[in-house]
Amino acid sequence: MTSTPPILESGLDVDLADGRFYADGPAAREAYKWMRANQPVFRDRNGLAAATTYQAVLDAERDPELFSNAGGIRPDTPGLPMMIDMDDPAHLLRRKLVNAGFTRKRVMDKVPSIATLCDTLIDSVCERGECDFVRDLAAPLPMAVIGEMLGVRPDQHETFLKWSDDLVTALSSQISEELIQASVDALNAYTEFTMSTIAARRKEPTEDLTSVLIHAEVDGERLSDDEIVMETLLILIGGDETTRHTLSGGTEQLLRHRAQWDRLV
Repeated sequence: MTSTPPILESGLDVDLADGRFYADGPAAREAYKWMRANQPVFRDRNGLAAATTYQAVLDAERDPELFSNAGGIRPDTPGLPMMIDMDDPAHLLRRKLVNAGFTRKRVMDKVPSIATLCDTLIDSVCERGECDFVRDLAAPLPMAVIGEMLGVRPDQHETFLKWSDDLVTALSSQISEELIQASVDALNAYTEFTMSTIAARRKEPTEDLTSVLIHAEVDGERLSDDEIVMETLLILIGGDETTRHTLSGGTEQLLRHRAQWDRLV
């Protein structure tokens, strides 16, 4: 791939790490359309790069020496000691260890309880006759599923949702000292919770994900307690935040495009 021209020559001035850019859906779509046509690998005003076409993503995926994950997701932010910020062979080993908690059998065993949870949430909404989709459906569903995996009690779900939001917000370009402190507090609190859970599971193993990761072994390698903290945190954020917004954004699009809604139902 060719190098990206300087931003001032591109005719497009955007901040890819600013949530407000994506909140304006039509404008964001037009911006990405321009990127795909003119600069498949686009660098924004802060130096953050985006691969915007299928081929560009493939090229980045297949060339880890040039497009490394280990450097973190932003030019000014170092990588974290978790799978998403690693290249092979370290990434492959870590993924194999974590995959012990996501075998086909373990995933399929979760299907009935997830279906029951969906029915319960929807029934509750139907009884009231109205809802806030994010608050009543999109947020509690993934948090309940992940919470059960991580040993989180139902009365702790709101706290974990806040931790997840605080940690993701810290990745924004619109960060402030207050938000940074909130993310530090969230990380410290999550670490304390998970370390306590690990200690409890070592004494009395259960069937939850933490217990599985404690005992996972690949080629004589096992996860340390610190590594379990990082990987379960990745699962919390990756499973909660992304699923919540996919459900919300997908439903919004179905409501805007009724023909697609009719095809689905």
